[in-house]
Amino acid sequence: MGKLNVGFNYTRQHFEVLMELLREKQQTSPSQIWSIYGSPGTLNPFGSVRETHREKTPELDQVFEWFIQLKNNGIEINFALNSLAPRTNEVGLCGVDGAREKLYNYMNYWNGHVDNWIVSHPGIIDFIHRDMPTANIIVSTIMNVHTLPQVQWIADNWPQVSRICPAIEQNRNFMWLRAANSILPLELLANEFCSMGGVDCEGLYRQACYWTQSMKLEGWCARDACMAQRKTHPVAWLQSRFILPQWMARYTAETGVQHFKVTGRTHGPEFLKYIAETYMSEKATGNLLSLWGQLESTMKGKDQSKEQKKAEKGLYIPIGVLDDFEGYDKCLPDICGRMCQKCANTWKAYNGFNDGVSR
Repeated sequence: MGKLNVGFNYTRQHFEVLMELLREKQQTSPSQIWSIYGSPGTLNPFGSVRETHREKTPELDQVFEWFIQLKNNGIEINFALNSLAPRTNEVGLCGVDGAREKLYNYMNYWNGHVDNWIVSHPGIIDFIHRDMPTANIIVSTIMNVHTLPQVQWIADNWPQVSRICPAIEQNRNFMWLRAANSILPLELLANEFCSMGGVDCEGLYRQACYWTQSMKLEGWCARDACMAQRKTHPVAWLQSRFILPQWMARYTAETGVQHFKVTGRTHGPEFLKYIAETYMSEKATGNLLSLWGQLESTMKGKDQSKEQKKAEKGLYIPIGVLDDFEGYDKCLPDICGRMCQKCANTWKAYNGFNDGVSR
């Protein structure tokens, strides 16, 4: 059974979708919602790694009411405190009088409701170990943990870390996943298609993308580049390190990984319902592009549902062509598109792939 960590965007509509899924799907689905994650907009003192308009800010009383109902249904609450630039006028890591006390008061206020803090900045992890001895941490994928010595170092030096969400590039390396998960439990990003034309975005645009949004910088947006790359190199959809719902059982059996993170929390409630149901069922059909919260739908002032459907129609890649996609357990980034041509050959074998026509 997969344990799903499902995105929550702190809206009434998202909450109602989650409660519907818990009532109607939780007990009968092969995989279950184990936890929710997200950040309640401007209530997060360090801001976000996403544009402000994408994360909603509800009233505190409403947040606590949602938390109580979710926890009564056995759901963990994971709070995303994972900005790469954790410093504001109110709370800073250094150079601000009383910053440590302010951060302690903030986290202590939420701590009774939060099961795990999702963190990417080591300074915040150090702070939690020093001042919040009962708090638990999930290391964010933004930290880019990708080697076994890094996993072991975290286990030895940060005992409050309960799970690690490792670098996306390791999603298909079963040997590595098995070894890393034996040190600390892993949580894998399942429906993640972040890449630059099929090449791992980490080491190219990914960190700059997060920094730009964390700092609210204007004039440049990495999203524009990766959207363009997917259009000019459509085989990138296959080369991304996604994990199909029907693959999760094999992951658990062969690597021991039980936790899977379902992305797309700042998208609309329709997408949340679809993607959660799909991973709970452990079976996806239709267009591969439907598993990804399309970036075109995140533009300010756009109708998310309409733009999501429009972007999906830009290319049709039937998930069924991956039914016999053997070897994804050894899908290593250094050989992708060079020594290994599996994705390119799969692309060419399907009639219509190379002309980009929706079918």
